[in-house]
Amino acid sequence: MQPLSDPSNEEILVRVSQTLTIEPGSASNVRLALKVADRVHGSFKIFRVYGYGDEELKFRVIDETERSEASKPVLDLGIVANDSSFDFTAGRSGSYLLEFDNEPSSAGSRSKKEIQLSYEITTASVRPR
Repeated sequence: MQPLSDPSNEEILVRVSQTLTIEPGSASNVRLALKVADRVHGSFKIFRVYGYGDEELKFRVIDETERSEASKPVLDLGIVANDSSFDFTAGRSGSYLLEFDNEPSSAGSRSKKEIQLSYEITTASVRPR
């Protein structure tokens, strides 16, 4: 598969659309293998499949190459309702985790969720002069 060209001086390496199903009180992760300076642009929509409560969950991006206890997420959107978009650049080559956490935000929220996720990974393209 050849990368697609993007006129904004970025080269699209991959474009993905997928659906995740997350049970109440559990999490689902998507692992990305990135090189330093790769950029991830994405968005997702949250749908309640069954159960009661809301259409929200916690979302963050973890750099798995940074294993220290003091490490912080690369991106932490906190609790997201309905839909959101995200954007981050890899600070180092390695594995990054998109973490969708369906921990109930209140006692009145116990629903199975479906996540429709779309993202693309781009890199700066070097054009000959």
